[in-house]
Amino acid sequence: MNKILILFNPSSAGGRAIKKKGRIEKKFEKWNVPYELYVTDSEEDLKDMAAKAARDKRDIIAAGGDTTFTFVAEEILRSNNRDHINFGMIGTGSVNDIVRGIGMDDVDHLLKGIKKGLTHKIDVGKVETLPDGETYYFLGSLGLGLGTTVNKFVENWKEKGILITRIKPAMEISGFIKGIRGSFSENKVPIKVIVEWENKKIEREVTILVFQNTPLYSRSLKLSPDASPYDNILDCAIINTTSLSNTLGLAVSVMRNKHLERPEIEIIRSGEFHVTSREKIDISIDGEIIGDVNEFRVSLLKNSLNLFLPDDNSE
Repeated sequence: MNKILILFNPSSAGGRAIKKKGRIEKKFEKWNVPYELYVTDSEEDLKDMAAKAARDKRDIIAAGGDTTFTFVAEEILRSNNRDHINFGMIGTGSVNDIVRGIGMDDVDHLLKGIKKGLTHKIDVGKVETLPDGETYYFLGSLGLGLGTTVNKFVENWKEKGILITRIKPAMEISGFIKGIRGSFSENKVPIKVIVEWENKKIEREVTILVFQNTPLYSRSLKLSPDASPYDNILDCAIINTTSLSNTLGLAVSVMRNKHLERPEIEIIRSGEFHVTSREKIDISIDGEIIGDVNEFRVSLLKNSLNLFLPDDNSE
């Protein structure tokens, strides 16, 4: 077995990921899986190393958060060698929705599958911003509305050095609530969008619009519980809440898996969508924010990425 290249992002989870480096190496040694571990020092370094590995047809495992996985997957997908490369993920981020959504959250199961040579293919989301034609990919989700405005609010808090941001649980709860309230009071939501698919067209005011390729979104919320990277379909969740309390009420319903009965949400399933906004907006692609967008096309690259298949048999 050739050495697998582990691209380790130490900045994931606010820099706390580096503490997991030794444990990951011990797992590879336990399962006797040959590896080379490279600690990246920047986003560009991560992308450069992924691109080089793809040119060399090397199997890659990314250790980091959701954005890390998507950056590495993008380089594989842009390579002419993508059919010859197997990709794996080890979640060391704060959220890890992607690895849990596709069932790759247990390192022992992952390495057991690698030892057996198990692989499979998944769909990958593709985004084209218009009219400039820039192309991005996503493994988990593409979203706009509160998902981006709340994250930007929390990042602004961090930059200002507000004391509560040093206390992670308090920051997450307070930032979530204050970010939603601020988004409504500053008229950042709702956003008027036109969504087109399969010769159909609707116009909506949305507080959240999410396209999901995997079932987990924003810290394990299952907005579109049937979303799957194996079914050649994208799930689009359209949400229009009217206030902080209404949004929190919907969030509780999502956690109880009772939200599909509520009038604030509708789910559309298709292989391709076209979205237009009358104003410039930010979109979030697996955590990476792309700004000043008012038109984009979302589609799927079906069965396009070779993944290591974890083995959870108890034999």
